[in-house]
Amino acid sequence: MQEKKQPPKNILMIRFGALGDIIHAMATAQFLKSEMPNVTLHWLCHPTYAEFIRLGFSHCIDHVWSWPKNAPFQQTVKLVNTLRELKFDGILNLHPSVKTRVFILFLRKQTVCTYRKEKIRGKGFQQRKIKRAHAIDNFFQPASHLIQALNSQQIIAQKIIKPASLNRNQLKQQALPAALLSQLEDLKGKSSQIIGIIPGVGSKRANRAWMPSNYARLIEKLLASPNKSTSNKPVSNMPIGPTGIVLFGGPDEIALSQAIIDTLDNRCRSFLVNTTGQLTLLQTAAAMQYCRLIIGGDTGPAHLASAAGLPVLGLYGPTSVERTGVSKPLEPSLVLPQNAHPDLKEDDSTALERLTEHFTPPEALDCWPCELPHCPYTDIRFMACMKEISVEAVYQKILIVLILFSFSFLFSFA
Repeated sequence: MQEKKQPPKNILMIRFGALGDIIHAMATAQFLKSEMPNVTLHWLCHPTYAEFIRLGFSHCIDHVWSWPKNAPFQQTVKLVNTLRELKFDGILNLHPSVKTRVFILFLRKQTVCTYRKEKIRGKGFQQRKIKRAHAIDNFFQPASHLIQALNSQQIIAQKIIKPASLNRNQLKQQALPAALLSQLEDLKGKSSQIIGIIPGVGSKRANRAWMPSNYARLIEKLLASPNKSTSNKPVSNMPIGPTGIVLFGGPDEIALSQAIIDTLDNRCRSFLVNTTGQLTLLQTAAAMQYCRLIIGGDTGPAHLASAAGLPVLGLYGPTSVERTGVSKPLEPSLVLPQNAHPDLKEDDSTALERLTEHFTPPEALDCWPCELPHCPYTDIRFMACMKEISVEAVYQKILIVLILFSFSFLFSFA
Protein backbone atom coordinates (compact mmCIF):
# COMPACT_ATOMS: atom_id res chain seq x y z
CA MET A 1 0.00 0.00 0.00
CA GLN A 2 1.38 3.37 -1.01
CA GLU A 3 2.17 5.64 1.93
CA LYS A 4 0.02 8.73 2.02
CA LYS A 5 2.07 11.89 1.64
CA GLN A 6 1.73 14.72 4.10
CA PRO A 7 0.49 18.11 2.87
CA PRO A 8 3.34 20.57 2.17
CA LYS A 9 4.14 22.99 4.99
CA ASN A 10 6.64 25.35 3.38
CA ILE A 11 6.61 26.60 -0.24
CA LEU A 12 8.78 29.23 -1.90
CA MET A 13 7.33 31.14 -4.86
CA ILE A 14 9.69 33.14 -7.11
CA ARG A 15 8.52 36.01 -9.29
CA PHE A 16 10.58 39.20 -9.34
CA GLY A 17 8.26 41.36 -11.49
CA ALA A 18 6.69 43.05 -13.29
CA LEU A 19 3.60 44.34 -11.48
CA GLY A 20 1.01 42.79 -13.80
CA ASP A 21 2.79 39.43 -13.78
CA ILE A 22 3.03 39.45 -9.99
CA ILE A 23 -0.70 40.12 -9.69
CA HIS A 24 -1.52 37.35 -12.17
CA ALA A 25 0.82 34.93 -10.39
CA MET A 26 -0.59 35.94 -7.01
CA ALA A 27 -3.84 34.21 -7.96
CA THR A 28 -1.93 30.94 -7.51
CA ALA A 29 -0.79 31.93 -4.00
CA GLN A 30 -4.33 32.95 -3.12
CA PHE A 31 -5.62 29.56 -4.29
CA LEU A 32 -2.95 27.56 -2.44
CA LYS A 33 -3.66 29.42 0.79
CA SER A 34 -7.40 28.86 0.51
CA GLU A 35 -6.99 25.14 -0.18
CA MET A 36 -4.11 24.56 2.26
CA PRO A 37 -4.53 27.08 5.11
CA ASN A 38 -1.68 25.58 7.11
CA VAL A 39 0.93 25.97 4.40
CA THR A 40 3.49 28.76 4.82
CA LEU A 41 4.00 30.65 1.58
CA HIS A 42 7.19 32.59 0.91
CA TRP A 43 7.65 34.98 -2.02
CA LEU A 44 10.97 36.07 -3.54
CA CYS A 45 10.80 39.28 -5.58
CA HIS A 46 12.63 42.44 -6.58
CA PRO A 47 12.90 44.98 -3.71
CA THR A 48 10.59 47.33 -5.66
CA TYR A 49 7.61 45.07 -4.96
CA ALA A 50 8.53 43.66 -1.52
CA GLU A 51 6.49 46.07 0.61
CA PHE A 52 3.57 45.96 -1.82
CA ILE A 53 3.39 42.15 -1.60
CA ARG A 54 4.00 42.04 2.15
CA LEU A 55 1.07 44.35 2.89
CA GLY A 56 -1.19 44.02 -0.12
CA PHE A 57 -1.25 40.23 -0.12
CA SER A 58 -0.72 39.50 3.56
CA HIS A 59 -3.83 37.30 3.48
CA CYS A 60 -2.00 34.74 1.35
CA ILE A 61 1.76 35.43 1.59
CA ASP A 62 3.43 34.79 4.95
CA HIS A 63 6.98 35.94 4.25
CA VAL A 64 8.50 38.16 1.55
CA TRP A 65 12.14 38.03 0.52
CA SER A 66 13.81 40.45 -1.88
CA TRP A 67 16.80 39.98 -4.15
CA PRO A 68 18.12 42.98 -6.12
CA LYS A 69 18.97 42.41 -9.76
CA ASN A 70 22.62 43.30 -9.23
CA ALA A 71 22.97 42.13 -5.65
CA PRO A 72 26.52 41.89 -4.26
CA PHE A 73 27.85 38.36 -3.97
CA GLN A 74 27.94 38.42 -0.16
CA GLN A 75 24.30 39.54 0.00
CA THR A 76 23.28 36.70 -2.31
CA VAL A 77 25.18 34.14 -0.26
CA LYS A 78 23.50 35.37 2.92
CA LEU A 79 20.06 35.11 1.31
CA VAL A 80 20.78 31.60 0.01
CA ASN A 81 21.89 30.43 3.46
CA THR A 82 18.82 31.94 5.11
CA LEU A 83 16.42 30.31 2.66
CA ARG A 84 18.27 27.01 2.78
CA GLU A 85 17.67 26.78 6.52
CA LEU A 86 13.90 27.01 5.92
CA LYS A 87 13.95 23.61 4.19
CA PHE A 88 11.16 24.22 1.69
CA ASP A 89 8.97 21.30 0.72
CA GLY A 90 8.72 22.74 -2.77
CA ILE A 91 9.67 25.70 -4.94
CA LEU A 92 7.55 27.36 -7.62
CA ASN A 93 9.88 29.06 -10.07
CA LEU A 94 7.52 31.50 -11.77
CA HIS A 95 10.36 33.61 -13.19
CA PRO A 96 12.45 31.10 -15.16
CA SER A 97 15.89 32.34 -16.13
CA VAL A 98 19.45 31.11 -15.86
CA LYS A 99 19.86 33.29 -12.76
CA THR A 100 16.91 31.79 -10.88
CA ARG A 101 17.79 28.24 -11.91
CA VAL A 102 21.32 28.64 -10.54
CA PHE A 103 19.94 30.30 -7.39
CA ILE A 104 17.61 27.33 -6.80
CA LEU A 105 20.49 24.87 -7.25
CA PHE A 106 22.25 26.48 -4.29
CA LEU A 107 19.19 25.82 -2.14
CA ARG A 108 20.07 22.13 -2.51
CA LYS A 109 17.63 19.32 -3.07
CA GLN A 110 14.11 20.62 -3.47
CA THR A 111 11.01 19.68 -5.41
CA VAL A 112 10.94 22.38 -8.08
CA CYS A 113 8.24 23.09 -10.64
CA THR A 114 8.92 25.78 -13.23
CA TYR A 115 6.59 28.09 -15.12
CA ARG A 116 6.77 27.92 -18.90
CA LYS A 117 5.14 30.76 -20.75
CA GLU A 118 2.78 29.57 -23.43
CA LYS A 119 4.42 30.31 -26.74
CA ILE A 120 2.79 32.23 -29.55
CA ARG A 121 1.56 29.86 -32.24
CA GLY A 122 0.72 32.45 -34.85
CA LYS A 123 0.86 36.14 -35.60
CA GLY A 124 -1.86 38.69 -36.01
CA PHE A 125 -5.19 37.32 -37.24
CA GLN A 126 -3.80 33.76 -37.12
CA GLN A 127 -3.23 34.07 -33.39
CA ARG A 128 -6.77 35.35 -32.88
CA LYS A 129 -8.02 31.97 -34.12
CA ILE A 130 -5.98 30.01 -31.56
CA LYS A 131 -7.27 29.66 -28.02
CA ARG A 132 -4.67 30.64 -25.44
CA ALA A 133 -4.57 30.12 -21.70
CA HIS A 134 -4.81 33.26 -19.61
CA ALA A 135 -1.64 34.16 -17.70
CA ILE A 136 -3.43 33.34 -14.43
CA ASP A 137 -3.97 29.75 -15.57
CA ASN A 138 -0.49 29.57 -17.10
CA PHE A 139 1.11 30.57 -13.79
CA PHE A 140 -1.00 27.99 -11.97
CA GLN A 141 0.13 25.05 -14.09
CA PRO A 142 3.45 24.49 -12.23
CA ALA A 143 1.60 24.82 -8.92
CA SER A 144 -0.76 21.99 -9.88
CA HIS A 145 2.26 19.84 -10.73
CA LEU A 146 3.91 20.72 -7.43
CA ILE A 147 0.81 19.83 -5.43
CA GLN A 148 0.53 16.50 -7.20
CA ALA A 149 4.20 15.81 -6.53
CA LEU A 150 3.98 16.69 -2.83
CA ASN A 151 0.51 15.53 -1.92
CA SER A 152 -1.39 12.47 -3.14
CA GLN A 153 -4.75 14.12 -2.42
CA GLN A 154 -6.28 15.72 -5.50
CA ILE A 155 -7.32 19.11 -4.14
CA ILE A 156 -7.09 20.93 -7.45
CA ALA A 157 -9.34 18.96 -9.76
CA GLN A 158 -11.94 21.05 -11.60
CA LYS A 159 -11.09 24.17 -9.60
CA ILE A 160 -11.48 27.69 -10.97
CA ILE A 161 -8.51 29.95 -10.25
CA LYS A 162 -9.92 33.35 -9.41
CA PRO A 163 -8.00 36.58 -10.03
CA ALA A 164 -5.99 37.89 -7.08
CA SER A 165 -7.52 40.44 -4.71
CA LEU A 166 -5.69 42.98 -2.60
CA ASN A 167 -6.10 43.03 1.16
CA ARG A 168 -8.97 45.52 1.62
CA ASN A 169 -7.99 46.32 5.21
CA GLN A 170 -4.56 47.46 4.02
CA LEU A 171 -6.15 49.71 1.42
CA LYS A 172 -8.26 51.37 4.10
CA GLN A 173 -5.16 51.98 6.21
CA GLN A 174 -3.20 53.71 3.46
CA ALA A 175 -2.54 57.36 4.23
CA LEU A 176 -2.46 59.59 1.16
CA PRO A 177 -0.41 62.82 1.04
CA ALA A 178 -2.48 65.55 2.71
CA ALA A 179 -2.53 67.91 -0.28
CA LEU A 180 -3.53 65.13 -2.67
CA LEU A 181 -6.19 63.82 -0.29
CA SER A 182 -7.68 67.31 -0.12
CA GLN A 183 -7.81 67.50 -3.93
CA LEU A 184 -9.49 64.10 -4.20
CA GLU A 185 -12.08 64.97 -1.56
CA ASP A 186 -12.80 68.27 -3.32
CA LEU A 187 -13.18 66.45 -6.65
CA LYS A 188 -15.48 63.91 -5.04
CA GLY A 189 -17.65 66.67 -3.61
CA LYS A 190 -18.31 68.35 -6.96
CA SER A 191 -18.50 65.26 -9.20
CA SER A 192 -21.23 62.68 -9.68
CA GLN A 193 -18.56 60.13 -10.55
CA ILE A 194 -14.80 60.02 -10.98
CA ILE A 195 -12.98 58.22 -13.77
CA GLY A 196 -9.38 57.11 -13.35
CA ILE A 197 -7.08 57.21 -16.37
CA ILE A 198 -3.70 55.47 -16.71
CA PRO A 199 -2.11 57.02 -19.81
CA GLY A 200 1.31 55.36 -19.54
CA VAL A 201 2.44 51.77 -20.08
CA GLY A 202 6.12 52.02 -19.16
CA SER A 203 9.10 52.58 -21.44
CA LYS A 204 9.94 48.97 -22.30
CA ARG A 205 6.80 48.31 -24.35
CA ALA A 206 5.66 51.75 -25.42
CA ASN A 207 3.70 50.28 -28.33
CA ARG A 208 0.99 49.24 -25.85
CA ALA A 209 0.05 52.86 -25.22
CA TRP A 210 -2.98 54.68 -26.56
CA MET A 211 -2.05 58.04 -28.08
CA PRO A 212 -1.70 60.88 -25.50
CA SER A 213 -3.74 63.09 -27.82
CA ASN A 214 -6.56 60.53 -27.62
CA TYR A 215 -6.53 60.63 -23.83
CA ALA A 216 -6.64 64.44 -23.98
CA ARG A 217 -9.58 64.36 -26.39
CA LEU A 218 -11.37 61.79 -24.23
CA ILE A 219 -10.95 63.96 -21.14
CA GLU A 220 -12.25 66.99 -23.01
CA LYS A 221 -15.23 64.99 -24.21
CA LEU A 222 -16.01 63.72 -20.73
CA LEU A 223 -15.78 67.21 -19.25
CA ALA A 224 -17.23 69.11 -22.19
CA SER A 225 -20.01 71.63 -21.72
CA PRO A 226 -22.73 71.51 -24.40
CA ASN A 227 -23.54 75.17 -23.77
CA LYS A 228 -21.30 78.06 -22.91
CA SER A 229 -21.38 78.80 -19.20
CA THR A 230 -20.03 81.68 -17.17
CA SER A 231 -19.95 79.46 -14.10
CA ASN A 232 -16.66 78.01 -12.88
CA LYS A 233 -18.42 74.65 -12.72
CA PRO A 234 -18.88 73.19 -16.22
CA VAL A 235 -22.24 71.94 -17.36
CA SER A 236 -21.26 68.37 -18.17
CA ASN A 237 -22.71 66.60 -21.18
CA MET A 238 -22.62 63.35 -19.26
CA PRO A 239 -26.19 62.08 -18.82
CA ILE A 240 -25.49 61.21 -15.20
CA GLY A 241 -23.90 64.38 -13.90
CA PRO A 242 -20.51 66.10 -13.81
CA THR A 243 -17.47 63.86 -14.04
CA GLY A 244 -14.08 64.17 -12.38
CA ILE A 245 -10.83 62.78 -13.77
CA VAL A 246 -7.85 61.35 -11.87
CA LEU A 247 -4.57 60.55 -13.65
CA PHE A 248 -2.47 57.64 -12.36
CA GLY A 249 1.07 56.56 -13.17
CA GLY A 250 4.59 56.12 -11.88
CA PRO A 251 7.54 58.54 -11.87
CA ASP A 252 8.36 57.68 -15.49
CA GLU A 253 4.96 58.97 -16.61
CA ILE A 254 5.13 62.41 -14.96
CA ALA A 255 6.05 64.16 -18.22
CA LEU A 256 3.37 62.25 -20.14
CA SER A 257 0.60 63.21 -17.72
CA GLN A 258 1.74 66.82 -17.68
CA ALA A 259 1.76 66.92 -21.49
CA ILE A 260 -1.87 65.78 -21.49
CA ILE A 261 -2.82 68.36 -18.86
CA ASP A 262 -1.08 71.14 -20.79
CA THR A 263 -3.48 70.64 -23.71
CA LEU A 264 -6.56 71.14 -21.50
CA ASP A 265 -8.21 74.45 -20.67
CA ASN A 266 -8.66 75.74 -17.13
CA ARG A 267 -12.25 74.53 -16.99
CA CYS A 268 -11.15 70.92 -17.57
CA ARG A 269 -8.18 71.23 -15.22
CA SER A 270 -10.51 72.25 -12.39
CA PHE A 271 -12.09 68.81 -12.61
CA LEU A 272 -8.82 66.88 -12.81
CA VAL A 273 -6.42 65.58 -10.15
CA ASN A 274 -2.97 64.36 -11.18
CA THR A 275 -1.47 61.72 -8.85
CA THR A 276 1.27 60.63 -11.27
CA GLY A 277 4.57 59.88 -9.56
CA GLN A 278 3.30 60.83 -6.08
CA LEU A 279 2.08 57.50 -4.67
CA THR A 280 3.28 54.05 -3.74
CA LEU A 281 1.57 51.07 -5.32
CA LEU A 282 -0.75 50.53 -2.36
CA GLN A 283 -1.48 54.25 -2.11
CA THR A 284 -2.36 54.18 -5.81
CA ALA A 285 -4.80 51.32 -5.20
CA ALA A 286 -6.27 53.27 -2.28
CA ALA A 287 -6.66 56.45 -4.35
CA MET A 288 -8.35 54.40 -7.08
CA GLN A 289 -11.16 53.70 -4.63
CA TYR A 290 -12.42 57.22 -5.41
CA CYS A 291 -13.07 56.10 -8.99
CA ARG A 292 -16.10 54.46 -10.52
CA LEU A 293 -14.10 53.21 -13.51
CA ILE A 294 -10.43 52.87 -14.52
CA ILE A 295 -9.21 53.20 -18.12
CA GLY A 296 -5.78 52.20 -19.41
CA GLY A 297 -3.70 49.98 -21.64
CA ASP A 298 -2.04 46.65 -20.88
CA THR A 299 -0.04 47.92 -17.91
CA GLY A 300 0.59 47.05 -14.27
CA PRO A 301 -1.59 49.77 -12.68
CA ALA A 302 -4.60 48.53 -14.68
CA HIS A 303 -4.11 45.06 -13.18
CA LEU A 304 -3.65 46.75 -9.81
CA ALA A 305 -7.04 48.42 -10.20
CA SER A 306 -8.65 45.09 -10.99
CA ALA A 307 -7.05 43.50 -7.91
CA ALA A 308 -8.42 46.43 -5.89
CA GLY A 309 -11.94 45.49 -7.00
CA LEU A 310 -12.52 48.19 -9.60
CA PRO A 311 -14.07 47.84 -13.07
CA VAL A 312 -11.46 48.37 -15.76
CA LEU A 313 -11.75 49.37 -19.40
CA GLY A 314 -8.63 47.93 -21.05
CA LEU A 315 -7.26 49.27 -24.34
CA TYR A 316 -5.42 46.42 -26.07
CA GLY A 317 -3.53 46.36 -29.36
CA PRO A 318 -0.24 44.44 -29.68
CA THR A 319 -0.93 42.14 -26.73
CA SER A 320 -3.50 39.38 -26.51
CA VAL A 321 -6.57 40.05 -24.38
CA GLU A 322 -7.10 36.32 -24.07
CA ARG A 323 -3.61 35.96 -22.63
CA THR A 324 -3.05 39.13 -20.54
CA GLY A 325 -6.49 40.69 -20.23
CA VAL A 326 -6.99 42.73 -17.07
CA SER A 327 -8.95 39.85 -15.57
CA LYS A 328 -9.77 36.42 -16.91
CA PRO A 329 -13.38 35.27 -17.42
CA LEU A 330 -14.87 33.26 -14.58
CA GLU A 331 -17.78 30.85 -14.85
CA PRO A 332 -20.32 31.88 -15.98
CA SER A 333 -18.94 35.42 -16.32
CA LEU A 334 -16.75 37.93 -14.59
CA VAL A 335 -17.90 38.47 -11.02
CA LEU A 336 -18.71 41.99 -9.93
CA PRO A 337 -15.93 43.12 -7.53
CA GLN A 338 -17.15 43.57 -3.98
CA ASN A 339 -17.69 47.19 -2.93
CA ALA A 340 -17.29 48.38 -6.53
CA HIS A 341 -20.26 50.67 -5.89
CA PRO A 342 -22.16 51.20 -2.63
CA ASP A 343 -25.54 50.68 -4.33
CA LEU A 344 -24.61 47.26 -5.70
CA LYS A 345 -24.96 44.09 -3.70
CA GLU A 346 -22.92 40.92 -3.96
CA ASP A 347 -26.05 39.10 -5.16
CA ASP A 348 -26.15 41.44 -8.17
CA SER A 349 -22.75 40.25 -9.41
CA THR A 350 -24.00 38.07 -12.24
CA ALA A 351 -26.23 40.72 -13.79
CA LEU A 352 -23.50 42.14 -16.04
CA GLU A 353 -22.35 39.89 -18.83
CA ARG A 354 -18.85 41.32 -18.45
CA LEU A 355 -17.73 43.94 -15.98
CA THR A 356 -14.18 44.21 -17.24
CA GLU A 357 -14.24 45.31 -20.87
CA HIS A 358 -11.42 45.33 -23.41
CA PHE A 359 -11.15 47.41 -26.55
CA THR A 360 -9.26 45.83 -29.43
CA PRO A 361 -8.53 47.07 -32.98
CA PRO A 362 -10.87 46.27 -35.88
CA GLU A 363 -10.81 42.68 -37.12
CA ALA A 364 -9.82 43.93 -40.58
CA LEU A 365 -6.42 44.99 -39.21
CA ASP A 366 -4.47 41.75 -39.62
CA CYS A 367 -1.27 42.52 -37.62
CA TRP A 368 -2.64 42.32 -34.08
CA PRO A 369 -1.88 40.89 -31.64
CA CYS A 370 1.82 40.62 -32.43
CA GLU A 371 3.22 40.37 -28.86
CA LEU A 372 6.26 42.37 -30.01
CA PRO A 373 7.96 44.90 -27.69
CA HIS A 374 8.14 47.45 -30.52
CA CYS A 375 6.01 48.06 -33.58
CA PRO A 376 7.94 46.76 -36.62
CA TYR A 377 6.35 49.26 -39.03
CA THR A 378 7.73 52.69 -39.82
CA ASP A 379 5.10 53.77 -42.34
CA ILE A 380 1.42 54.64 -41.96
CA ARG A 381 0.87 51.27 -40.24
CA PHE A 382 3.03 52.29 -37.26
CA MET A 383 1.07 51.46 -34.10
CA ALA A 384 -2.08 51.20 -36.18
CA CYS A 385 -3.55 48.74 -33.68
CA MET A 386 -3.72 51.41 -30.96
CA LYS A 387 -4.58 54.27 -33.33
CA GLU A 388 -7.60 52.34 -34.60
CA ILE A 389 -9.23 52.43 -31.15
CA SER A 390 -11.33 55.56 -31.49
CA VAL A 391 -12.06 58.16 -28.84
CA GLU A 392 -15.76 58.05 -29.67
CA ALA A 393 -15.97 54.27 -29.16
CA VAL A 394 -14.25 54.48 -25.77
CA TYR A 395 -16.46 57.41 -24.76
CA GLN A 396 -19.66 55.55 -25.64
CA LYS A 397 -18.55 52.50 -23.65
CA ILE A 398 -17.80 54.71 -20.65
CA LEU A 399 -21.34 56.09 -20.80
CA ILE A 400 -22.80 52.59 -20.82
CA VAL A 401 -20.74 51.44 -17.83
CA LEU A 402 -21.45 54.58 -15.79
CA ILE A 403 -25.16 54.45 -16.49
CA LEU A 404 -25.28 50.82 -15.38
CA PHE A 405 -23.48 51.67 -12.16
CA SER A 406 -25.68 54.66 -11.47
CA PHE A 407 -28.95 52.78 -11.78
CA SER A 408 -28.48 49.75 -9.59
CA PHE A 409 -31.99 48.50 -10.23
CA LEU A 410 -30.79 47.43 -13.69
CA PHE A 411 -28.79 44.69 -11.98
CA SER A 412 -31.76 43.15 -10.16
CA PHE A 413 -33.32 41.38 -13.13
CA ALA A 414 -33.31 37.59 -13.28
